[in-house]
Amino acid sequence: MMNRRNGIIFTIFGVITLVMAAGASSAYAQSTAEFSGTWNTVTSKGKKLVLTLKSVDRRTNVTGVYGRNGLSARYRSQDDPVTAFVKVSATSGESALQNASSITGTVNGNVLRFRWSEDGGRGAGRFTMSSDGDSFEGTFSMTDNPDDTSGGTWSGTRAPTFHGVWQTTVGGKLQFPQLLLQQGGNQVMGQLSVSQPELGLIRDGIIDGSTLRFKIFRANRMPGRPDEYVGVGEFVMDRGSKSFTGTILGTSVSGTRLGR
Repeated sequence: MMNRRNGIIFTIFGVITLVMAAGASSAYAQSTAEFSGTWNTVTSKGKKLVLTLKSVDRRTNVTGVYGRNGLSARYRSQDDPVTAFVKVSATSGESALQNASSITGTVNGNVLRFRWSEDGGRGAGRFTMSSDGDSFEGTFSMTDNPDDTSGGTWSGTRAPTFHGVWQTTVGGKLQFPQLLLQQGGNQVMGQLSVSQPELGLIRDGIIDGSTLRFKIFRANRMPGRPDEYVGVGEFVMDRGSKSFTGTILGTSVSGTRLGR
C-alpha cells in the first residue's frame, strides 16, 4: 500500500516537473526575439544598409553581414579578389567597393548586443526589437562597448519576402491558384501558374522597399525564337510578408501565401 502511494506521489511529481519544464521552454522561446532575416536599415548619418542576420543556438547567438555603405565609410583603393565586392545603388547607379562586413552578437530577451567589423573600422552596437518583431531601434559606436551610443542611431525594418507559392484572387474570385516566386536579394523571377507555365513567366522583378515590379513573358515553344513580352505587374507586400495587393497586366489582384 505504501509503495503504491509513493508511486502515485512520484508520478504526480513527474507530471508537474514536465509541465513546469514545458512552460519554462515556452516562456524562453517567447522571450527571445527572432532577429534572423533581411532588414532594410538606416543610420542617423543617412546611410542605408541592407542587413542579413542568421540566428543559431535557440536564437541567442546571431551572425550576419551588411552591404552597400559601411558604417565607417572607408573603402579599399584597389580590388581585393578574396574579400571585396561591388554594390551598385539602385537609385544612382554608382558603385562603391567595400570589403565584406560582418556582425556577431548575442540576444538577451528582445535586445541584440553585437560587434561589427568592416574594412576601415570596427565597433559595437545594440538593437532592441519591437513587440511585433518587424522592426528594431538601435545604436552603434566605434568602441568595444555595445551600449556606447557615440556613433549614432541604427534602425531597421524587416525586408519583405516574396519567395514562395501564392494564391491570387480578383474581385474575390480565384485567379492563379499557385503563383510561384523565387527571390534572390532584391531580384525576383517566377511563374503565374506552377502547373501551367505557358500562362506567363515572371522576369526582371526588382524589389524597392515593400514593392515588387516585374515583367511578364509568354514562353515561345519555337526553337530559337524569343519569348513574347506581355506586360508588367506590381505587388505591394504587407508587413509580415503574408499577403500582398497589386496588379497583373493592369488588373487589380490580391495574394496570400500558401507556403515557401
